[in-house]
Amino acid sequence: MARTALSVTWCFRWYGGPDAAGRFDMVLPIGLPDKHDRAVLIKHFLNRHQVGTVDSDPIVERAEGLTPADLEAICQRAAHRAFQREVQTDLDSQVGTADLLLIADEHRPSLGVDELKIFEEDVARFERV
Repeated sequence: MARTALSVTWCFRWYGGPDAAGRFDMVLPIGLPDKHDRAVLIKHFLNRHQVGTVDSDPIVERAEGLTPADLEAICQRAAHRAFQREVQTDLDSQVGTADLLLIADEHRPSLGVDELKIFEEDVARFERV
């Protein structure tokens, strides 16, 4: 959802010009997930995989500034890492905290500081009370 909302302001900027927001009855800017939302999203994305013991607190902290799509990618890559380990060792392997932290450290966020700044500017510009 956050990625979509961030993309909406880009649509205004690139396709509609400065008055594009006036064509919509309502614009609901949804920013990046907060700490609680990151924890819920990570838990949701991990439900699809074989998961061992995961301490989500350090992962949630490390995931600040990431979109839901980024979080999903981290969970998928961590599950792939666990699967590769299982294939190589022929032992049951589950996603763990170490897998998630390693992948989170390697992950390049899909939104940079510049994009987030533009999003915040667009929120202020298109805001209606």
